[in-house]
Amino acid sequence: MKQLMLLFLLLPYFVYANAKPPSSELLPKEKSVIEGELANGFKYSIMHNKKPKHRAELRLLVKVGSLEEQESERGIAHFVEHMAFNGSTHFKKNELIDYLESIGVQFGSDLNANTSYERTIYMLTVPLEKDNLERSLTVFSDWAGGITFDKKEFDKERGVILEEARLRKGVGERIFKQEEPLIFKNSPYFHKEAIGNKEVIKHIPVEEAKAFYKRWYSPELMHFVAVGDFNTTKMEQLIKQTFGSLKKSHHPKRVARVLPENNVTRIKTVWDKELTSNSLSVYYLDHLDSLVTKNDLRKSLVDDMMNSIFSMKAREQIEKTNPKATVINFGGATFSKDRGSYAFSASYKGEDELPALKELYELIFSFQKYGFSPNSLEQVKAQMLASNEKSYARVHDKTSGALSGSLLFYARNPDHTFIDYDVAYNLKKEMIKDIKIEEINALFRKVLTFKDRVILFQNSTGKSYSKEKVLAVIKEAKKNLTDVSKTKKLPTDLKVDGLKAKKIVSESYDKKTDIHEFTLENGLKVAFKKTDFTKDRVILKGFSFGGKSLYEADKLLEVANTTTFVSNSGVSDYSRLELNKILSNKSVSIGLGINARTESISGYANKKDIESMFALLYLQLTTPKIDKKVTHNIKNILKIHANEALNNPQTRFYREVRKYYHKNNERIVFETNESIEKYNEEEMLAIFKDRFSDFNNLVVTIVGDISYDEVKALAQKYLANLPTKKRVENFVKRDMPYLKGDVEFSRNYNTENISNLTLQYETKVPYTTKRGFVAEALKKTLNTRLRKLIREEKSGVYGIRASIGLDVLEVKSTGAISFSCDPKRKDELMKMVEEIIQEIKAKPITQEELDVFKKAYETEHETDLRHNSYWLSVMGMHYKHGDAFESAYSNLDVVKSITVQDVQILAKKIFDKDRIKIELNPKTKED
Repeated sequence: MKQLMLLFLLLPYFVYANAKPPSSELLPKEKSVIEGELANGFKYSIMHNKKPKHRAELRLLVKVGSLEEQESERGIAHFVEHMAFNGSTHFKKNELIDYLESIGVQFGSDLNANTSYERTIYMLTVPLEKDNLERSLTVFSDWAGGITFDKKEFDKERGVILEEARLRKGVGERIFKQEEPLIFKNSPYFHKEAIGNKEVIKHIPVEEAKAFYKRWYSPELMHFVAVGDFNTTKMEQLIKQTFGSLKKSHHPKRVARVLPENNVTRIKTVWDKELTSNSLSVYYLDHLDSLVTKNDLRKSLVDDMMNSIFSMKAREQIEKTNPKATVINFGGATFSKDRGSYAFSASYKGEDELPALKELYELIFSFQKYGFSPNSLEQVKAQMLASNEKSYARVHDKTSGALSGSLLFYARNPDHTFIDYDVAYNLKKEMIKDIKIEEINALFRKVLTFKDRVILFQNSTGKSYSKEKVLAVIKEAKKNLTDVSKTKKLPTDLKVDGLKAKKIVSESYDKKTDIHEFTLENGLKVAFKKTDFTKDRVILKGFSFGGKSLYEADKLLEVANTTTFVSNSGVSDYSRLELNKILSNKSVSIGLGINARTESISGYANKKDIESMFALLYLQLTTPKIDKKVTHNIKNILKIHANEALNNPQTRFYREVRKYYHKNNERIVFETNESIEKYNEEEMLAIFKDRFSDFNNLVVTIVGDISYDEVKALAQKYLANLPTKKRVENFVKRDMPYLKGDVEFSRNYNTENISNLTLQYETKVPYTTKRGFVAEALKKTLNTRLRKLIREEKSGVYGIRASIGLDVLEVKSTGAISFSCDPKRKDELMKMVEEIIQEIKAKPITQEELDVFKKAYETEHETDLRHNSYWLSVMGMHYKHGDAFESAYSNLDVVKSITVQDVQILAKKIFDKDRIKIELNPKTKED
């Protein structure tokens, strides 16, 4: 069973003929990780990393969570986490967030925390300039031992936490409550979810939170993680200076992180009428194992191979005739620190749960009887070897954020080793080649002998079956088994024969940004920038104008689904699954889309696989097909989604809002069984061929670790041979009239006691580059003011969000503010929102508020310049809006030029007279 960083089940290891004997030799730790423990028991892990430059990722792990709570304290661990942002020794009340935002840290993305059953984690991403690093350590020191628990702030935070709990209520929580006894009953985890008990949160005194904090926030239960572009010696000194004075508390022994074993099959149906998908899961439970020896590593690779082979075969469901299990998956599930499972799952339509279960077990029992095929193993080995090569080549491309997550994992799981990169690479390469099919088959058969099994059905009907009935279906699945392990012999790469390189008719070069541009003789334009931001990775994006805008309303749904049907059918003589197998040892992907106003292509590949990406893209665009069997199965899946989507009250509500606000415009369409049934293979294929046939209108942008000469050669061979129609095409402006003035729309659909509110303004403000950044400044300031007043001061919401949208291609603009709250307070809070809007229109924002935005942009911009995706967006804006390539650099000057008056002027234009107030409220007794 797999979890992040090779967490898997403890299983007996078998020695087979021709297989190497297991080794108990310890795996060496990665040398670049600096680990230490202070005299007070406080632990730390440090890594130097330059990606991104001038940044540090800091984490504090407190190995205490909701498991440590008494019944009268349920929710207090999470409450303590919230109070860390509401006053501490060095930062009074909400000064902490204000300070961090002033240095470019963004609340929510760079600054956050979370609590679970077993631990609490505090997270901070900080730009490394001036004394930011030292002050950030002060922040963590306060979290570790200096939270002040001001009573007034504590009482305010009750409301925020109660609103967070309100937000969590819904179908997800209701399903969890039904499932919880199946896994957690008779364990410390039962009824210990971190959000806690509503009544406890309402009434618990601040003194009890202080006592919990003093009792459990002890240095020997803490682990600090620091990864970034800093001097590690200095960082280690700071850690010792900062945390060395923390005093141990006299706390009881922590609750054991264990789940009981149940060596029986447990079966249950959980249901809710608002569920939007039906599924079943089969869990085979066992202990999680460690990863400290070479033997452990080998077992994890065997586990990987088994999962991959089964999943590869399970994907063939979509090519069967009318499968009852529309999707089958196999992976791992983790339930606690010591216990997890192998997890089989299947989705199905309607009330086909028992036929779907039978199909799932027919697949399982077939592999149990006949085993997996050597051919399948070789395909998976090729894929894993390629993945191992890719990972090793990009060892130094890992971001500090990703590495901090890895170090946190090892801090939480000291029985796992962060293996030395070189050793891991060489061992995996050797072990992957050596593993035999007998090991894979034996492991799979062993899993099926586990006595601790859970079979869980999840549906919206409430229909359930007896244990006897379910077991009888599984028993029936063993009859008349067929060997499904066989695999068709396929080539190891895609070949496109007969293509001759075509000419480049013009070239240009932008020296400041190092962007090359050239036009091929079929009219297709290519822009390219070489980067070394991600080793060996190349990304491609392309677009042409047209899209769905060219079609009348009765064709919109069919057009929207065309690329789904084509992509799932394969190309030329190969099915989609055969293509996946041919390319299984390569890092290659492409995507196609017909969007509102454009057709788009996308792709990525490793440098050595780049020609395979171009070949796949060429074949997809020139030899598309729609397989009738695939069409039938996709239609069934779409029908399921169309029917079950309406179980969600928010989906029903927002569909009604759109229809109402846009005067039942015929271009606002939603899928139904009838519309899906009308999808026609020939028509969709004709649409695809029409949209992807005039490549003289296409612009392709490419960024990555490859030379300009290589890009030109590939473009001349593949892109220059794409067909053209020599037509000049643009998108059609489709006006969407809306209700003018002050409009209201409300419905009472919510099952839980919650109101979802949106205040949306619509007007016509044209986009300019500067105005786009002014809109971002307006959004940032609005979000800060809304958070401070409505969340922090009035305790009315957990989250509130403002958005400002300026359409790049047409003169359209919107401003919206959305939040959820107690229905009794919705009018009060909405009035406050309106007052904040009026205030930001009536007088300029403060220079301090604008400076916070400018600093955040400057901080983010420095990092963006080292991202491939940023340069793709720069090139995209050049071709869609006419922005110069050098705007990648000059945009910083544009942001610096923004004034507080600019923000006020835009606020007046955005928040004008046309608006709609939207309310989704709880059902009443009459409802």
